Amino acid sequence: MGSDHVNHFDIIVAGAGISGYSLLYQAMKAGIWADKQVLFIDKSFGNRPNKMISFWADSATPFRDNSVANWKKMVFYSHDGKKMPLDVGGYEYFSIDSKRLFETYHGYLSEFPNLCFLEAEVFASQYLGQVCTVKTNRGDFTSTYVFSSLFERPDVTGQYQYFLQHFKGVQIQVNEPLHSPDEAVIMDYRTGQQHGATFFYCLPLSSHQLFVEYTLFSKSLLEEQQYDDAIEKYITSVLGITNYVVLEEEKGVIPMTDYPFIRHRGNITYLGTAGGDTRGSTGYTFTNVQRTIGSIINAFQKSGTPFFETEHIGAKEKLYDATLLAVLNEGNYQGHEVFTDLFRGTKAERIFRFLDSDSPLSNDLKIMLSLRKWPFAKHFIKALLRK
Repeated sequence: MGSDHVNHFDIIVAGAGISGYSLLYQAMKAGIWADKQVLFIDKSFGNRPNKMISFWADSATPFRDNSVANWKKMVFYSHDGKKMPLDVGGYEYFSIDSKRLFETYHGYLSEFPNLCFLEAEVFASQYLGQVCTVKTNRGDFTSTYVFSSLFERPDVTGQYQYFLQHFKGVQIQVNEPLHSPDEAVIMDYRTGQQHGATFFYCLPLSSHQLFVEYTLFSKSLLEEQQYDDAIEKYITSVLGITNYVVLEEEKGVIPMTDYPFIRHRGNITYLGTAGGDTRGSTGYTFTNVQRTIGSIINAFQKSGTPFFETEHIGAKEKLYDATLLAVLNEGNYQGHEVFTDLFRGTKAERIFRFLDSDSPLSNDLKIMLSLRKWPFAKHFIKALLRK
């Protein structure tokens, strides 16, 4: 940091994850904070675990150059082993190496003299009057605006669902060339379902490298060995690969909830999961974060403030998410059955638009018709009355 005597800034960004780095990168590129003193706080800016960030997008995505691989062919496997090639229209599936992305962002941001990096633990952020205060183990800092992506689990009452999307992924090197190196398996339910909706991602990164991720939607985590055992069984028994070497590992947990997160508290703006950018029904966050950041930058360009009116994940989408989570919680319509019916009865292109919160009501209705009516209708009405 520049000087221990300076503790007031125009902008403070707390949390150096995808949300914090993306906000600063886009804001500095746009020039909206060129005349502002900016403080970027995180426990550590180095030695962070690598993660594969995967998402679907059209070919015009600005992250194409950051991707380590992309696929125009996508498939889905049901629990009973049926393979479904997906009609994805103009969508592609992309994977980004998070470590490379952070290195790119950090290198770019390090060139700005008005941006200070501070390694510290954030205890609290408060807004009192016209000033925000961020309390850390390195002292207190004030600013006009704070952007925080630091997540704390909310106190969820009985009226809200709180699932966890937990996963472990491995990148492996195989001896024999892969059979379909141009084909991304975005959901493969050929695994046990005793812990909840459970599936694999299977993404070929080259003819001899494969990323495999074991993902579960449930309310509790597994023992570490259970993830490893499931991954090994899938690779050897389902994929038929017996000779491989693990190059990298990653793991994580993402909340899936219909809890109503707050975007703004005074001049504090929350980003990422903390600000409601995680889609409750799927855990997808990356694309929603980028759209929120776009709204913040547009607001600054127009008014000099971060306040925008329309959330990308709107009331309609939140209602759908609450309905699906209630259906999964009830357990009579299992997760693998829901998603199999969804992909069997609807073009994937329509599903992607729906999950991206970019879907008109006519598209929503076509998707709903592919699912069992009563479980969703019952919980939809309950969620609507609760709202």
